[in-house]
Amino acid sequence: HGTTTLFAALEIATGKVIGQIHRRHRSLDFRKFLDTVDGNVPDGLDVHLVMDNSSSHKSPMIRAWFAKRPRYHLHFTPTYGSWLNQVERWFALLTQRQIKRGTHRSVRELERAIKDFVQHHNRAPKPFQWVKTADQILASGALEDLARVRRVRDVEEQIELPVGEAPVSFDAQVERLAVARQVGREAPFIPHPGRESLL
Repeated sequence: HGTTTLFAALEIATGKVIGQIHRRHRSLDFRKFLDTVDGNVPDGLDVHLVMDNSSSHKSPMIRAWFAKRPRYHLHFTPTYGSWLNQVERWFALLTQRQIKRGTHRSVRELERAIKDFVQHHNRAPKPFQWVKTADQILASGALEDLARVRRVRDVEEQIELPVGEAPVSFDAQVERLAVARQVGREAPFIPHPGRESLL
């Protein structure tokens, strides 16, 4: 039926979301979204944007936009580190509470459902709270585990799976790592024919 793109900015102090839907994910569309963000943030405030490494975030047009606005400070998440960006948690809520629960017969219906969710969320926004400190996250080895998962993903993306074999999702691999850590054992890489996966 088609696709749509939601650009979203989460104000971490309040939990409010600025969202904008575009049919494409181009630098021009992202610049229009940045104009919306710029119009919603009071002039005297610095703005820290945490973004992934999408090419639409780094094009010459976007770099020029930021160069004219020194109050913007950019922070890029590492590859497979999007979980560090709190807006990703908000995207998960959108997916769980609106997209997966709905039936959308057209892109237009999907876009309406997304807009409704943003409006509903912003009526009583709440900031996300980290339940662990940065020191606790680093001490847990979670970042090392993600680096290991990333290596597996890099391998899996290079290999075509045999017909009928389902890939182990990234989320399932991370879940297996967490379970392995809870029971106090190392989560090994188990070689499978033609690929590696986590158990």
